[in-house]
Amino acid sequence: MEPEKLGERASKIAQEAKALLEVINKFGFGFEKRSRDAIRRSVMEDVEGIFQKVMHDVKKEKDEIERFPVLHSDEEVWVYAHHTRAHRPIYFLSVARMKRETAWMVAARLREEGAIYIPVETFKNLIQKLKNLILEGKMDEYIHLTVEQLIYDMTKKDNFS
Repeated sequence: MEPEKLGERASKIAQEAKALLEVINKFGFGFEKRSRDAIRRSVMEDVEGIFQKVMHDVKKEKDEIERFPVLHSDEEVWVYAHHTRAHRPIYFLSVARMKRETAWMVAARLREEGAIYIPVETFKNLIQKLKNLILEGKMDEYIHLTVEQLIYDMTKKDNFS
């Protein structure tokens, strides 16, 4: 084969390889994006499930307060986030009734011990902020954590509301 034809053939192969590499790169990015989006949707479903469970518990407690106003005067429902102090901690969310007058002081004192109490409205805002951060991809490095741990870690920060 003549040197000129070899050069043309090599150039043509190089162009084909470059085009193939572009196709592979596009496929790789698309695959990565689709898998990341699927994980985000899954975490969003988990967040919504936890939110619905907590709000169901909040409703039950509010109903109890309304049913027996004399017994529960000046009480309101707060969301409680905590974790076990084991080698591999377990994070959980619950609800608790607190006296309206002293709730903020009690919550501040218990926060020092790792138990975090927040008002229901603050919890709702936190969940909405968490959903937005997940959708924006700003929680990608944390979405391997349980939803309860994500929520606990966000409540631990003082800038979540």
